[in-house]
Amino acid sequence: MRTLRIILILIICSACSEANWLGAKKHDQEDTDSVEDQANETDLPEEAEDQPSDTSLDHEIPPEQDTEESSQTLSPEANYLEEKDVEALEEEDSVFLTPDYSNPEFKASSEYPFELILETVLANQDKGEAYAEFLAANGAISTDEGTITLTQISANECPGYLESCLDIDHEKLGIPNKAVLSGFVSGTNIKNQGERGTCVAFALNAAVELLIKQSEGETDLSEQNTYLQAKQLTDSWTYAGLAPEFTIEQFVNERRPFVLESAWPYNPKGMDCSAYQQDHPEATCSQTEAQGGGESQQEADPQVSESQGFIIKEAHQLFASVGRVKQAIAQDYPVVLGVNANHDFNLVFYNQARKHSIKNGVVSWVFKDDACGKSVCGHALLAVGYHDDPEVEGGGYLIVQNSWGTSWGEQGIAYLTYEWLKYNLLDAQAIVKVEKQIN
Repeated sequence: MRTLRIILILIICSACSEANWLGAKKHDQEDTDSVEDQANETDLPEEAEDQPSDTSLDHEIPPEQDTEESSQTLSPEANYLEEKDVEALEEEDSVFLTPDYSNPEFKASSEYPFELILETVLANQDKGEAYAEFLAANGAISTDEGTITLTQISANECPGYLESCLDIDHEKLGIPNKAVLSGFVSGTNIKNQGERGTCVAFALNAAVELLIKQSEGETDLSEQNTYLQAKQLTDSWTYAGLAPEFTIEQFVNERRPFVLESAWPYNPKGMDCSAYQQDHPEATCSQTEAQGGGESQQEADPQVSESQGFIIKEAHQLFASVGRVKQAIAQDYPVVLGVNANHDFNLVFYNQARKHSIKNGVVSWVFKDDACGKSVCGHALLAVGYHDDPEVEGGGYLIVQNSWGTSWGEQGIAYLTYEWLKYNLLDAQAIVKVEKQIN
């Protein structure tokens, strides 16, 4: 098994509780009393007052793993294919692959209100520029002229042997100019991770749920279990968050189950079991980051072992490549994205009073600045569709589903422009095949 490069992409995506890693979400939706309230924004005249307060916190970087390869890049073949060819890997029971997608077969849907969404994207992609200038002038954000400042998380760049990795144009990629996952219905199944750094578990469950829906119908999987299982698999108990690539690979290799929500319901409160155990008196909970049970406080609820679940049979590594993400979606594969949740990402919170979001859910490259200062602000969410159009900055946008409830984006859905993704996409994995666990 290849060595874990945990320092590459660690997604620590909680809301802004005092002791959590930053995923940049403010749940209270209160009006802020900071300099943001003073803005007389010309392109956001009314919404600016409802902009979530700056969620920057100074956190230390998670400890690097003590491995020889943790600070160096391995060869692509050794790192992802373990010197085996794809054909041989495909014969194994459960596989985590890096296919070249040279001849993608279109299996997704083209039935979606793409043109209406395009109008929304074009009308909102430039909004926020005056607001960004105001915040910079008042010291709320720091910018260097002509310099793009991002977090310390480096994007997981494509290896050289994948020829189409840098292509974005759909014709070069051999796919249609737009697609959405079959079975996806906008605004349904929107969940809220609450105060905890569990975004990878939510994004991964959402992907698995979509694949289950295609064959068996709607289901609701337990994020409480998925997060605990991921912590066990990655042995990352000392900090919140997960490395998506390694987490997904371990779920595939170890055949860990995704069980129903009823087996172990989710607790949105971090380090607090009081309200949770009033609602679920028999459920396992501890005042620890992963809320496990047993003497070690690292064990799943007993109901998990008694429940039939689902396992991932095949997953693909896509890297920080918009083109490969689009190719995966065109083949009807849900995609877990790792992104940098900067100011642009947080500007699209839903405005409860006016029943629409700031920028109508459009995340575009306006601030050109890191929302988290010296801290890591990685976040994971699910990509479900794309649309190429030359009028959109960067040439198009991805449709994504988040786990911050309906108060973010357009009822939990947003549209990430390719230009924004160029600077903020960190990594991506496609979930290709799932099946029922055989006990």
